[in-house]
Amino acid sequence: MRIIEKHEDNSMLILAFGELKSYLDKAKKLEKRPPISQKEKYLIDIALSANNITECLDQVYFSTELLSGYKQRKKSIMTRYDYIVFMVENFYLRLTSTFDRVLRLTNLVFDIGLPERECKQSTIIQNSKIKTTPVATNLKKIEKIINSYRKTRNQIAHSETYDGQTLGEENLFDIRAFYLVRHEFKNDNKMQILMKLEIDNYVKDKKVELNEITRKLEKAVIELFESLTPFIEKK
Repeated sequence: MRIIEKHEDNSMLILAFGELKSYLDKAKKLEKRPPISQKEKYLIDIALSANNITECLDQVYFSTELLSGYKQRKKSIMTRYDYIVFMVENFYLRLTSTFDRVLRLTNLVFDIGLPERECKQSTIIQNSKIKTTPVATNLKKIEKIINSYRKTRNQIAHSETYDGQTLGEENLFDIRAFYLVRHEFKNDNKMQILMKLEIDNYVKDKKVELNEITRKLEKAVIELFESLTPFIEKK
């Protein structure tokens, strides 16, 4: 189930997506796009921004789910190790982008008016409209979760392939080493079986770890949505 469906009773989502539905119903009756009011634009923009966040979280879950979905394809040079690294890297890159999206949503809700590229911790969380509110507390909670993995994300994005070595994932490092010289073991059935078992165990444990991270982030995001509702209603 997608995040937006799982939390359909969230007060902010009810408010924003209710307005979006009303606008679409009106457009259907008129058989053309009607003029959009200031209130409609405000709430529809919030709905679309919230959807950007929930879709990002869905994709983080997809990355974890697909970790165990490798199938060797004809004429493809991708190995199972390549596939695992691709999915894990995708996980960390998408995970950290969630924080940028919640800052943009908050910018919209409080009508601060910053361009998206300027929505940062210093300009949003420390903004005078926000810094003493429960919203700031929830944003800091999300930031704390994200910051635990930002170094890994930056290494992936700017300097090196994820091999788990810097995080003490010795099993992934061993798997990488095996794949670098795998042709030397193509006739060694014992080694092939051993490495398959090691990879299966790595994937199983990694999925548990990554899902736990995402669930924690999902909970913090939904709490943020709830804390934004009174400010949307007031606006």
